[in-house]
Amino acid sequence: MTDFSRWGLTPFGPAPNARHMEWYRRGRTAFLHFTVNTFTDREWGDGTESPALFAPTALDCRQWAKVLKEGGFTAAILTAKHHDGFCLFDTEYTDHNVMNTPFGTDIVKMLSESCKKFGLKLGIYLSPWDRHEKTYGDGKAYDDFFCGLLSELLTNYGKIDILWFDFSYTREPGSDEPLKMGKGKEDWESEKLIALARELQPGIIIDNRAEIEQDIWTPEQYQPQSWLRHPETGELLTWEACQTFSGSWGYYRDETSWKSPEMLLQMLIKTVSLGGNLLMN
Repeated sequence: MTDFSRWGLTPFGPAPNARHMEWYRRGRTAFLHFTVNTFTDREWGDGTESPALFAPTALDCRQWAKVLKEGGFTAAILTAKHHDGFCLFDTEYTDHNVMNTPFGTDIVKMLSESCKKFGLKLGIYLSPWDRHEKTYGDGKAYDDFFCGLLSELLTNYGKIDILWFDFSYTREPGSDEPLKMGKGKEDWESEKLIALARELQPGIIIDNRAEIEQDIWTPEQYQPQSWLRHPETGELLTWEACQTFSGSWGYYRDETSWKSPEMLLQMLIKTVSLGGNLLMN
């Protein structure tokens, strides 16, 4: 356990334990946004995309892992299900998944095996929002559906090091006004989800996007200029900046807003020097 008091610093919550410090020393994690919309030239999907569109002809997760390893990355997080609801894994809970495509192979399994081969940690991104699933917004029916997906992902692919939830917005940033279409921890039953994740993968690192503070805070698409602090207590936070190589989270054919190598390097240096990790998409 690290003694932050010798520097006059107070961490938020319990002092980092061994698994937090191991995560902290990684420095760089790759964020792999890959889904059916890779083939539609759109960043986000609306859930109406046909699985037949998903037809890669030269997909090689071993090549992904090899390049990441050679580039100094220590972990990879894959979008197992983005907001469009399309699942990159073999699931019994929806037909809207990779097994019902021309490709027909479980990509989470492929990447899991490739990460093991090249010594990379594996993380899973799983969005609670689902623009395809018909039970979405139907209380217990959707909760059971989502818990089923989570259970499969944390049971069938060996050790999962990081769990990345997304999309909990009940209020506008900096405002006390509730969002009419917002959803948060009560809608997702976040306490239940987190308890399930920790039961199935006791050592897992979980972000704060289920609207319950967990292991890491995740500023998105902006560069912090100082070590992040808790908005109420002022205490230091464990944080990870999620950034993109361009202005888009997914593949977009006509993308023009690519960051320069110099900018990316400065982002890495700035992030790590302020106590964070860089999660690069």
